[in-house]
Amino acid sequence: MGQTEKKEWKLVFKNKKAKKGWRDIEQRFPSAFKRCKEHLTQTPFIKITGSVFPMRGKKRKGQWEYELSEGDRVYYFPEKNTNKVIIFYAGTHPKKTPQF
Repeated sequence: MGQTEKKEWKLVFKNKKAKKGWRDIEQRFPSAFKRCKEHLTQTPFIKITGSVFPMRGKKRKGQWEYELSEGDRVYYFPEKNTNKVIIFYAGTHPKKTPQF
């Protein structure tokens, strides 16, 4: 029997602001960042109670939220057909939830 090949998801950013926020989180919370990156590149559709979950509402269908420490968030959209996770917001908890 051969080993099952694990597919890796590619992280991409919707814009420069999302990429900058991602890098800021990496600097401020390296351990939480590492866990988040690992989750997004390996299992972006797996829920973690209180931390990782799909967003609610018709306008947010397919969008996910990852809660990091200190109120920081990563909002992302995993694209099954391209095997990409599009990060459209990374940073402190926004007053208004960002949309993809």
